[in-house]
Amino acid sequence: MKKNIAIGILVFLVLYLIFSFHPPQRIEGMNFSKLAELPLLQNGRIKPLDTVARTALTSLTGKQTLNDGIRKMTALQWFLETVTKPNLADEFRLFPIKNPDVKNFLGFLDEPQSMFSFKALLPHLKQIWEQGDEASKLDSAEMSAFQKEILLLKNRLWMYFQIKNTFKSEDITSLTDELGAYQTVLTVMTATIKHGNSTDALSQDSIDKLAPYITRFRFMDQTAFAFAIPPISATHAIDNWSTVGKSLLDGLRQKELNPAISHWASILESYKNSDSLTFNSSVFQYITYLKTLHHIPFKMVKLELFFNYSQPLYKSIVLYVAVFLMAISSWIVLKPELKLASYYGLLLAFGVHTIGLFLRIIIQGRPPVTNLYSSAVFVGWGSILLGILLEKLFKNGLGILVSGLIGFVTLIIAHNLSLQGDTMEMMQAVLDSNFWLSTHVITICIGYSATFLAGFLAIVYILKGLFTTSLDPEQERSIGKMVYGVICFGLLFSFIGTILGGIWADQSWGRFWGWDPKENGALMIVLWNAVILHARLGKMIKTRGLMLMAVFGNIVTSFSWFGVNMLGIGLHSYGFMGQAFIWLSLFIVSQLIIIVIGSLPFTYWKSFRKSDTASIEDPK
Repeated sequence: MKKNIAIGILVFLVLYLIFSFHPPQRIEGMNFSKLAELPLLQNGRIKPLDTVARTALTSLTGKQTLNDGIRKMTALQWFLETVTKPNLADEFRLFPIKNPDVKNFLGFLDEPQSMFSFKALLPHLKQIWEQGDEASKLDSAEMSAFQKEILLLKNRLWMYFQIKNTFKSEDITSLTDELGAYQTVLTVMTATIKHGNSTDALSQDSIDKLAPYITRFRFMDQTAFAFAIPPISATHAIDNWSTVGKSLLDGLRQKELNPAISHWASILESYKNSDSLTFNSSVFQYITYLKTLHHIPFKMVKLELFFNYSQPLYKSIVLYVAVFLMAISSWIVLKPELKLASYYGLLLAFGVHTIGLFLRIIIQGRPPVTNLYSSAVFVGWGSILLGILLEKLFKNGLGILVSGLIGFVTLIIAHNLSLQGDTMEMMQAVLDSNFWLSTHVITICIGYSATFLAGFLAIVYILKGLFTTSLDPEQERSIGKMVYGVICFGLLFSFIGTILGGIWADQSWGRFWGWDPKENGALMIVLWNAVILHARLGKMIKTRGLMLMAVFGNIVTSFSWFGVNMLGIGLHSYGFMGQAFIWLSLFIVSQLIIIVIGSLPFTYWKSFRKSDTASIEDPK
């Protein structure tokens, strides 16, 4: 009966995963699922149009769908609206402004909403650009809250401006008409040169007709958000992708246009005119053409689309929350079927988490950790794997509880990091080494995982002892063994990872150790874990002391993981995130509070008051 209930809950969670899978639907008869496959090159990586649209809208609004209170649409639909109907898109509320000083500066202080359209901001562009330029001259630590938000607003406006001018200059109504007129000029020019055997034969009239096109196409090339035109030849395929503007300019020299341009023109024009038949046909014809080039990685494009539609890492957040709640409930109501269900749910959540992790590895062709976002995904994954192993060994439910909590926290961190844009972007040159990414970075992140797991187990010990009567001597010894073993594991991997990092630094920078902030942070983790074990083995601390020091390990590790990046100095500051300072500070304060309350006399601990304290190890 208990097992049936647990399986029933597991089936419910599986159904949630199945029914929350949402590939794009047809909109007014238009096949958006095929449109989403169209490849573009951006930031050194070929990706589907769906990814370009999602990351752009997320960078602007913090969400993957547009819902400004007036209209609701997917990122892909929003992207097409912006490209084909810029005047209409200018009315979409895309730009968040929450700082009251910025709102006051722009004259919006009395406006109740916090989202504004490009049209509303248009009269203030000059002031925004001037203030943004001034703010960009400062280090992040020197900027005021006003300057940080005005610079962010400027960057978002520039991104929006780039998107509008990627496929055509926004002042041009029809790309198809533009191409037709331009092709006519090219034909006349080619015939004239052929007849006169020299460009000197061009008349002034021909030059005057050509000049506006050259101006517009250069502008499009300089402002394009992505490279939309693949090369016809497979030689150096990625290097030879072009913007629409550059490809149109190349038509002057080559005397013909890349076929991809006319395909894009037909797709965009038919969408603008709501011509679903022509739209679907144009998309199909373009995909057919692309497959003849043989250098477009369609398998990877489709795999990335599956990743986008299934959103395994976001779904894992929901599952980890369910696991945590079931684990807590099983302790409160003492229902073993809930504990069993939480264990099954944890395995399911971990499985989905693992799928998301490995899909990213395959799509990128890189080891699992390449930036701060992927480190959050991997650190959480490593902690949960250790938590599952602890649950198999001790069977006390603590591994389930802590794994659910860590899974939720780390993936929420990853989710917030994803708001910056593409999470699979190209890496810093010094990091572009699969061997060292597979050794040093992964090993050091496993050290992070273990240290955090020990710290969160210690938090459970403190909270159970203080606020419940369930921390009996047997459970106390069990948690003590768990924390001690995990810290040993964390010390081993932190030490090995730090040594490997030194070897990598010697190969990349010519020195093994340079007292760089990130190096110092890694060394702090090694030393702190060593201090904990030394104090425990030397009997300077007992169980409570071990727990308090393990909680402080959370502070040390979080500072090494994120804090050194916020300093903005050193060779390791690749993932600078000044806006995370408040959250890191709050986390550190929360850990200090737990340490303080964990240091209260045992007369305040419910678990110690309710039994003979002599039967419980008297921890320091």
